[in-house]
Amino acid sequence: MRRHKESTAQCPFDARNMSIRYLSALDLVIGSLSHLERRAIELRFVSPRPIARVADLMGMSWDGANELIDRAALKISKALATDQIAFIGSYL
Repeated sequence: MRRHKESTAQCPFDARNMSIRYLSALDLVIGSLSHLERRAIELRFVSPRPIARVADLMGMSWDGANELIDRAALKISKALATDQIAFIGSYL
């Protein structure tokens, strides 16, 4: 039975490469958020806590906390989508 030699060439779309690139971009995007937006994202998704608890901890209404989280999440989503398009385009 013939064995295949494992390739050492790195494809630009290698999962590890994409993960590192994605995490680096995520770090930059989160760093660009306001202090309140970062705090809301941290409390909602890193901890994780329900929106009602985030609102209590931040001293705002449920609607205010939800709006802040939504706005921050949209900024993150748009920035990451733009970064991924630029990353893929650089290899075309």
